[in-house]
Amino acid sequence: MIVSRRGERATADDRGTVTAELAVALPAVLVVLAVCLGGVQVVTRQAALVGAASAAARSVARGDSSNATAETVRQIDPAARYSAATAGDLVCVRMHSHARLLPGWAGVPLSARSCALDSSASAGTGDGR
Repeated sequence: MIVSRRGERATADDRGTVTAELAVALPAVLVVLAVCLGGVQVVTRQAALVGAASAAARSVARGDSSNATAETVRQIDPAARYSAATAGDLVCVRMHSHARLLPGWAGVPLSARSCALDSSASAGTGDGR
């Protein structure tokens, strides 16, 4: 005789219900886990993109060749695209990339922007900075 926690007798019809409930709930738990892991991957990719934008902005501000800047970006994020623009004494780089939350799903668009002081603009100031 099977007795439940409440002291009631379990019938033969109740056997296997936990297994059935687990079989229904387990795929949902796995999907939630996969989405959480995909979210961590997206955040990691965003952080790498910010780092790549900073490195590219410094590279452009130093006057490195576009090939050297592209190689710097490619080492950090091979799928990233970047564009550089000058705003006063600053060189700003905007980067775009994408990260997949789950395999087979559309990518999440990512972007980052970073600016660095243009070394050619500050070289002629003569103030020792």
